[in-house]
Amino acid sequence: MAPQVNLKMRFAIAKLLEEHTVLDGKYVVFKDGWSDERIAEVIGCRPGNVVGTRKAVLGGLKPSQNSSYTGNQYTRVSETLAEHERLLVELDNRVSKINSHIHHIKLAMESLKDHVKAVQQDTQKQSDRVSRRDTQQLLASAYNSGESPKSADWKPPKKPSWVPDE
Repeated sequence: MAPQVNLKMRFAIAKLLEEHTVLDGKYVVFKDGWSDERIAEVIGCRPGNVVGTRKAVLGGLKPSQNSSYTGNQYTRVSETLAEHERLLVELDNRVSKINSHIHHIKLAMESLKDHVKAVQQDTQKQSDRVSRRDTQQLLASAYNSGESPKSADWKPPKKPSWVPDE
């Protein structure tokens, strides 16, 4: 009679299942020469204990009745998995670079917005200064010369009350 399965034996069963099976859709496929019975022999327990552990660890997937993986099939699956993992790492690196570029573009856009705002404020100040200066010069020249500006409907401004008499 096989001994009672303890936690250490369950971990050993789980490790052997991980090493000697491949998940294929809704089935567990044993690699050549491996089965629930073989794992039970190696561990020294009943096959039912291996089945119970397999169901607990692999979510109740049933072993495939049709085939087991040969060394070549397992190698191809492993190589495909490795290639997919490599591609995922490459894609992750590309996404990281793109995210970095997006971050730099956002920073540049914020800086550009600040610059445009400063230029607009400077332009408005200069425009206000030029406009005031031109208006003052035009009024002063018209007032001092007694000539009217070229516009026919322009009238000289009245002297403000706060301006002292000469």
